[in-house]
Amino acid sequence: MPKNLRRIPFDRLSQILEIMGDPAADTLSLDHAAILTAISGLAVNTRVKIAIPDKLEKPEAGNSDIKLWLLLYDETGHMEDADSLPTVAVENELGVDRSSNLRDAVGSSTTMTRVAEGVYWIYYRVADAASKEYLTFTCTVVETAVTRTFKVISEVVDEVDVEDKVDTILSDLQVPAKDSADNVLVRDALGNKTDTVAGTSVFSRLAGLLAAISIADADVLTQFYERDVIGNKNDTIAGNSIVALSKQLLALGSILNSNIGDPSARDNLKSLLALLGNPDEPTASIWNNLGSFHGQTNLNSLLAVLGSGWDTANKDLYTALITDRLDQASYGLSALRTLLVKLQSYSETGSTNLSDATETTVKEFLVGSYGLGLIKTFKIDLTSFNSNAAVGSILTLRVYEKIDSTNYRLITDDSVQYQYVQGITTPVVAEISNISFSDSMKITAQLSAVPTGTVALTYRTELSKNM
Repeated sequence: MPKNLRRIPFDRLSQILEIMGDPAADTLSLDHAAILTAISGLAVNTRVKIAIPDKLEKPEAGNSDIKLWLLLYDETGHMEDADSLPTVAVENELGVDRSSNLRDAVGSSTTMTRVAEGVYWIYYRVADAASKEYLTFTCTVVETAVTRTFKVISEVVDEVDVEDKVDTILSDLQVPAKDSADNVLVRDALGNKTDTVAGTSVFSRLAGLLAAISIADADVLTQFYERDVIGNKNDTIAGNSIVALSKQLLALGSILNSNIGDPSARDNLKSLLALLGNPDEPTASIWNNLGSFHGQTNLNSLLAVLGSGWDTANKDLYTALITDRLDQASYGLSALRTLLVKLQSYSETGSTNLSDATETTVKEFLVGSYGLGLIKTFKIDLTSFNSNAAVGSILTLRVYEKIDSTNYRLITDDSVQYQYVQGITTPVVAEISNISFSDSMKITAQLSAVPTGTVALTYRTELSKNM
């Protein structure tokens, strides 16, 4: 007997045992173990969920691939993968195998596709000529070396079956005829949306109420009724109702907006007063500040002074002076921009093949074409060298400067010398940079040994030049 029970008085213990009854397995420990085993078995049975529609509807034409799902969980409810991909078999109520209709993303297959941990799917294809039948889907899952099967039943049905059922339901509803006077049923009491005032349904009563409200005609001038004072939504500015007056105000606002503009959306000067300024002095009117052009012989208006060439869409004074000041190609900033563009950096690409150990010119920069400038970077892709050069071969890049009409001399600055040993995995790009030149230049490449195949050197150079 457990120690805790020994402390309970005998008469009280007898009452507890009488209520609990005798253990089914002779001891409480064995009963407890049996309960845990039953709970574990229940958990195993609920760890697999299979999503298959109850009805598989045939398409009107062609085939319909319906996706079926299987979800697998562990004892704690988390997703868990099976030992292997689950499989599916299908047969109809007569035992005829329909597994050939199972498919994956490629074609016919009875093995499910894994989407994520514990998540699998497979297609079942229903053709337009398929038979109406019951199908039993048998899913086989192997988990921790234990094989379990699960069965789900579905039915192949015609698409027209659903439509026929809808038609039957609509027929059973028996929608009431127009203007029914016998409101015995709820449907008659509600009525038909086409009911007129002649009926007694809810729709008829609503129709009568709407007819009883006399809507004013448009542009009524004799306003004896409140409805005429308020007006009709179709009133125009020709009327004198509130609606007509509102439309007159809107029309006036549109005229002012198109002629004066709307500065309210601006960040700073949001009113006409702010735009014109507020010189609150006796003689500081706009006329006095701008002056009178009327007495001038030629330019006798502000428009004449500014010029009539502003009559172009979206070409206000600010746009013309600030935004479009590059328009003048000969004398404006556009001409300066053309010169500045020539000083900007640009890039060139090309390639040279090396088939022996001879020093070969990769790129020549003639001063007649490139002028004075700077080679910012000169990069060569080493992919072909790493694969086709002889083992241990060295690739040397050199930079030469032209000293007369035919001869070049090597620039000995370490910053423009580059050697790369074949077999090193990184870097994959050889680079020399920051080479200023005041005359023609050239860049050469040379292998220390004859390559096993043609070494294609693809280069990309970025320059700043002065034309």
